[in-house]
Amino acid sequence: MVVPTGEYMGLDAVEIIMGWENAFEIKLNDAEIAELRTPRHAIDLISAKVGASDRVVGVCLKLRAYHRIRQAFCSVLGVPRAQIRPNSKLRKLLPPEQRQGAWQAIFAQAGLPASPPFGFGTGVIFMPIAIKDIVIWSVAHHPSSLVNPDERWTHAQVRSVVRAVIIKIVGAEEFEDDDDFVIDLGIG
Repeated sequence: MVVPTGEYMGLDAVEIIMGWENAFEIKLNDAEIAELRTPRHAIDLISAKVGASDRVVGVCLKLRAYHRIRQAFCSVLGVPRAQIRPNSKLRKLLPPEQRQGAWQAIFAQAGLPASPPFGFGTGVIFMPIAIKDIVIWSVAHHPSSLVNPDERWTHAQVRSVVRAVIIKIVGAEEFEDDDDFVIDLGIG
């Protein structure tokens, strides 16, 4: 992403870069950032920095997050497994009287160190609507919690996290790895 440094860098670009640095516990320098034009460039750069394996076999982080979150909903709320689908609405799964206490318990049960802010119309910036929203949030914010200590990052996992951060910040779910950040995604 050809991003001017300093005060000229767009807020979305800054948030995306910070999201990647936090997710992978790495530092991207200005020269590296200036060369990023597409998600693929970011995936390749971050894969190299974390020593990601090119092996095809690896755990899909979104799938692992989904299974953990689904199991946690079942355990904490006693919701039948069949009711937990990616598009399941949180309003229907979390009764108002249980929302605050259950929300934290669900994330603790799922083995995630924190949960996104949760509220319906309370001025919260990120408002998850469905299970898939908290899956993407978990992959974007706590991917290392989804990778076992004995596992090595794979290129596919890095891709998943890079894309999750972009989706979370920009909201664009339909994009290709070779789309230009500025021209195609409008990130400046």
